[in-house]
Amino acid sequence: MPITSPYESDYREAIKYIAEERPELKDRLADPSKAPTWPLYKLELDLKKVEDVVGVDVDSYKTWKETILDAVDSLIALEKYWKSNGFNVEVPKEPPV
Repeated sequence: MPITSPYESDYREAIKYIAEERPELKDRLADPSKAPTWPLYKLELDLKKVEDVVGVDVDSYKTWKETILDAVDSLIALEKYWKSNGFNVEVPKEPPV
């Protein structure tokens, strides 16, 4: 799978999006206004060529929002699994930043 995407993403926007889509996690998220800002890097390349060479249909790429929620949901499922198996999972009382 090529490591590229036609979508740009932003750390602060991702925090806001998670809070909107998974409001039960809002207290565990960093404050977007205090979160670090990193430059956006987008690798410009011919995605049609990637599709032709690698065989990955450009239309099959997930958006950054889909990717973020998939990752968050997987981590929450893992946390629930650990708890159900008796592991002590500590969540910080205050969110980072």
